[in-house]
Amino acid sequence: MRTLIRTSWIVIISMILTGSVLGQPGGGGRGGRGSNDGPPKPKMPDSAQIVEQVDELAAELSLTEDQKEAVLELHQEHFAEVEELLSNTDGDRDSHREQMDALRKEFQEDMKELLSDEQYEKFEESMKTHDPRSGPPKKRGN
Repeated sequence: MRTLIRTSWIVIISMILTGSVLGQPGGGGRGGRGSNDGPPKPKMPDSAQIVEQVDELAAELSLTEDQKEAVLELHQEHFAEVEELLSNTDGDRDSHREQMDALRKEFQEDMKELLSDEQYEKFEESMKTHDPRSGPPKKRGN
């Protein structure tokens, strides 16, 4: 179960932080392999996966039912915005990265409004643990 939660968080956080992928040289940082169309697009979670991720987040953060509904709506909107941004590539990586960073920041601000200070602290810690820009997830005893 812990591995499932950890994997779900990795998926959530990597979607939120897709801006780091966009900053990689040709082919998403794979030594220039790949097409000239830019980095590969990350796979967006479908509705069922989003619900599952929010269910796990709700358990981890002890969300109320109202918070859970609001967080689910926020996740669905966020992933729809990210997907739209990723489908509208214009070749300007810097602009694209800025837009992705703005979406991530807006998402984090919205989460902060929905969560208590304690819940948001746990949420931030989880994001740091699973931030793809900071290396692999930190190991916790299994």
